Amino acid sequence: MTGREQLEYMERRKQVLLRAGWVCEIPDCNNRLSFDTYQMAHIIGKGKTNMRLYGKAVIHHPLNIKATCGDACNRLASCGSHTAEIKELVEQIRAAIKGEL
Repeated sequence: MTGREQLEYMERRKQVLLRAGWVCEIPDCNNRLSFDTYQMAHIIGKGKTNMRLYGKAVIHHPLNIKATCGDACNRLASCGSHTAEIKELVEQIRAAIKGEL
């Protein structure tokens, strides 16, 4: 990771954690989170196919990331292959990106 990418990553971690209110975003979990140990769970996975289809800006956007307390909750954050959910989230993220420019 370049220095700039590292800064963007740390800013994204901070933004996601603050949005979550320092609590795991998986329903019924509510575990408290620490900046150093919480996991950023991608709703739309960050595999090669999704990166190619949607791009880094969508995959790593804070709207595609949930703050989770560990591996079990991280897995629950994924939308899997639910195409309607993916399509809706991608549209929201692309609209947000346009608004950020």
